[in-house]
Amino acid sequence: MPVESVKELQGFFQSLNPYKEEIQMLKEEYSDVWFYGISAKRYCLYKLNGKETEILKHSLHGLGHLLNPFGTGIVWQEQIWKDFLKLHYGWMSYQQFYAKYGILYGVSKLAVSNQELHKRVKKFNENKDYAKQIKPFGFICVGFGMKGADGAKIKPIAPFNKNSQITTHQPFLDAEKGVLYDGGAEYWRTLFDLLSEYLEHPEAKLDGDKGLLQRKSVCITDIQVIGKEAKDLDEQSYRLNQASVYHNEEELQRKILEMTSAQARKGGMKHRSTLKRLKDKIRKGERVNWKTKEIDKLVR
Repeated sequence: MPVESVKELQGFFQSLNPYKEEIQMLKEEYSDVWFYGISAKRYCLYKLNGKETEILKHSLHGLGHLLNPFGTGIVWQEQIWKDFLKLHYGWMSYQQFYAKYGILYGVSKLAVSNQELHKRVKKFNENKDYAKQIKPFGFICVGFGMKGADGAKIKPIAPFNKNSQITTHQPFLDAEKGVLYDGGAEYWRTLFDLLSEYLEHPEAKLDGDKGLLQRKSVCITDIQVIGKEAKDLDEQSYRLNQASVYHNEEELQRKILEMTSAQARKGGMKHRSTLKRLKDKIRKGERVNWKTKEIDKLVR
């Protein structure tokens, strides 16, 4: 906002003051402040003092789900934003950034809030006293996963530990296949990988790269109604609580009838015969199960 417009804007909102006392409704929160933004909701406000930065306000969006990797009581997200600024100003090289975060791992905390997840962690409870078992509504540590020897992604689940980095060296369970591993930090993604992706996060809502960006135009091609479970993103990433999607069956039938074999393969349908059987069912007016994995891939 231009400095000369501040007083005018404050005066405009002053009439909303509900108090007897004259209280400034729109206060100047910070002055002489710099802004560094990656994308919507990923930003920080800071002050510069030579090569030192003072973080006044920082976003937790995209970082808040991570556990403290440093094992101390510091505001660790603020430290990460300081390092982002050091990279931006050239006070820290990418090699130094890697040396700091390449030896740390991204770990999140997840509540055992449903029966499906409790079933998956039962292997950790075998031959253990009840006091040491993972109980319903307790917590576990989860990783973001790396590819195993067969090329499939392994998503680690481990008993909760306040020191998140110790977790990466202890036995864990693959959330996808239910296989128990003796340990191995190589199956947990490093903070360097996660933070590098964070810095390169594309701006989905605006056009442009730097400066004043313009809002994108939106063209609606389809409408899907979803259940409130969509808010449980952590659980959905581990296929524990998929959001309910209510499809427009008439629209889906039209799209599938127009779909080619090449389009179906691109959407994840392996066999042409599956698409043919699906089209035959639609033409005959037979009931179609829209909740199968293959159809779900197609409509997404």
